Amino acid sequence: MTVRRIFLRRDTAANFASTNPVLSEGEPAFDTTNQILKVGDGVTAWNSLSQFQGPAGQDGADGQDGQDGLSETIESYTTVNLPYNAPLGTIAFDTTYNCPVYFKYGKWYKVSDNTEVADRVIEVYLFSGQSNAGGTGVNSNLSNFTQLDGVGTLADTRSHILISNNYATTNQTPSSLAIGNYQGTTHGLEVSFLDGIDHVRSRKQMMVKYTQGGAAISTWSKANSNTETSSGTDNNWDKTIASIDNVNSWASTNGYTLDWKGFIWWQGESDAGTASSTHQTALEALISNIRSYLSKPELAVCLVQVDNRSADDSIGTNSVRVSAINTIRQAQIDTAQADAYVELIDTDPYIDDFAWQASNDPNVWHGVHWASDAHVPIGYDTATRMDDILEDNLGWTMPQTLIWLDASDSSTVTHSATATQKVSEWRDKSGNGHHVTQSTGWKQYVYNLTPLNNLNTMQADTNRVMRSTTPNPGNFRDVYIVSRWDGGTAFAWEALFTGGVHNNANQGIQGQGSSQRLYYNNPFYDDVVFNGSAHTITDNILTSMTDPFIINVRANSQVAVDGFAVTGDRSLAGREWKGIVAEILVFNTKLSDDDRYGVEGYLAHKWGLQGNLPSNHIYKTTAP
Repeated sequence: MTVRRIFLRRDTAANFASTNPVLSEGEPAFDTTNQILKVGDGVTAWNSLSQFQGPAGQDGADGQDGQDGLSETIESYTTVNLPYNAPLGTIAFDTTYNCPVYFKYGKWYKVSDNTEVADRVIEVYLFSGQSNAGGTGVNSNLSNFTQLDGVGTLADTRSHILISNNYATTNQTPSSLAIGNYQGTTHGLEVSFLDGIDHVRSRKQMMVKYTQGGAAISTWSKANSNTETSSGTDNNWDKTIASIDNVNSWASTNGYTLDWKGFIWWQGESDAGTASSTHQTALEALISNIRSYLSKPELAVCLVQVDNRSADDSIGTNSVRVSAINTIRQAQIDTAQADAYVELIDTDPYIDDFAWQASNDPNVWHGVHWASDAHVPIGYDTATRMDDILEDNLGWTMPQTLIWLDASDSSTVTHSATATQKVSEWRDKSGNGHHVTQSTGWKQYVYNLTPLNNLNTMQADTNRVMRSTTPNPGNFRDVYIVSRWDGGTAFAWEALFTGGVHNNANQGIQGQGSSQRLYYNNPFYDDVVFNGSAHTITDNILTSMTDPFIINVRANSQVAVDGFAVTGDRSLAGREWKGIVAEILVFNTKLSDDDRYGVEGYLAHKWGLQGNLPSNHIYKTTAP
């Protein structure tokens, strides 16, 4: 016989929900997803229809009681008072955010969404070297140093700045930077460095300082240390590492996480006379070993350049240059140029500002050591450069100029509408308003007659000169000029740039009589750099000037004159430069070597003169 089967209407929950059918009165349908049955009433759609079920049965017997839970009250804190030394995973209640928080690796986080509420990470810098790193300042004059923002002094307790001084064999507990509890007997650049770095970075800042006076770099040798081999000596490497370990231990005990950011090194006087390559090898090994110990392969490093002065009498009334230290200075330059994360802190700009003081001054610079006041700008410079490395912000920018005349910028040039384009005004781009003018037509430059690298220039010749009576007085300590000599095989006192329009006692750059030399007259300039290489007054450079060139003249002290003349000798007639002038940059300070290289590189690549730069110039192939 034939067997007939009756099947209930059935579908998935998704399909029922999507179609939402109205079942006929008494029509059953089965949800295969949730295993439930619904019976229609002819009116209610599926989604609103109750599932089919019989009456409730009797309650079952009660189950066995579970174990009682633990009862514990968590501690409450405001955000700023959350403990530094909490064990990993500690739970607390933050009354500022009104929520529970937990502690992990130096930071507190909200339990609800893991967002950070308090940061216990400290950015740390290691500072080491010999006596100049130790410094010459004492606690009694700490209050004389003003903060960068001019509010208060560095004597103020700064809870977010910590210092750990470690002299010789003493490891000291980190503390805030204040007169009352400042560690050690003297201070150096760390005072203004910590102030400067604190102004540009948001986290708590700390410095670990270990110095040893009169010590050669070889005493920081890891290879010869007791750390490396039990047969080694307990040298400055061991003591530097002990200083690092001491602070790491302190941080662990007090619930901080240390983020080692940088290494500052100020040393080299004791290695005077050592071959540059030998010192560079030792310096690079030290940097590599420090990075390895801290597990920071790209640790930022600032090298404070050693000073090449020394005393030449017992009371320090003069100073002389020590050539033996120049190999160490060169090693520092070469180390910085070879490593993208190493920068040189040029101290030369401060040599003349912080040289000799009275012999009875407790802060006297006495042949090797900088006076304590000098550590302030050096520390700020180091902080700025350190932050530049950390933020990958090492692009060169033009320093503030006193005078900037740029012939390629036609918006700064006022000239006639005639084909000769006679120039009546050449405006200063520095913003200081030191424009040069010439109202007499036959004494005016011709504009755009002889371009250089497809850029406009000024054509000077007999009688053609431009002058300014400002600044009054000026301070022309560092001057850079792009020019060319078209006047033949000998000079006849032709002047390229002179000061003292109303003061014939001061001169500048001009030919030396009928010889083939330029004359750089005192009290104007102490150093001359021609196409990136050092020159002296005795050098015959006329033959090199018949092609476009860059000349830089620099003074160690203020050059105070009234106004200046371009392509003319002060207010004297008949001594005008013959040739083109493209650009003039004047600074009222003697630039650091880094900035000098930058200005030379800028001018060379702009005017197509990079081929003139020496092969080892940092901007030989690439513009700054």
